[in-house]
Amino acid sequence: MNKDVRQACVERSGGLCEACRAQPGAELDHFFSRRNSEEVETCWMLCAGPNGCHRRKTDGVGGRIEWLTTFARHCCVHGYVEVVDRCLKEISWVWAKKRGAA
Repeated sequence: MNKDVRQACVERSGGLCEACRAQPGAELDHFFSRRNSEEVETCWMLCAGPNGCHRRKTDGVGGRIEWLTTFARHCCVHGYVEVVDRCLKEISWVWAKKRGAA
């Protein structure tokens, strides 16, 4: 794990979960997986615990589109335009796949 990325994410979060903003953000989440990217723009701090945002995101609770939308909103706030574009493309792909399966 890149300690500089983690530290930058901790500072950016101000100690709060960057998804719900209601709990302390204790766990670093690699939004698109650790294999694909470990950059400040693609990581965020999420709250821990069995019902925390990190567990819920990892388990897919709420669905992929909800998490992509939440992460895209987070990226908009911080000016990560390329990551927002990536999220929107993936949202379009998920919707198209759902329509094709219907």
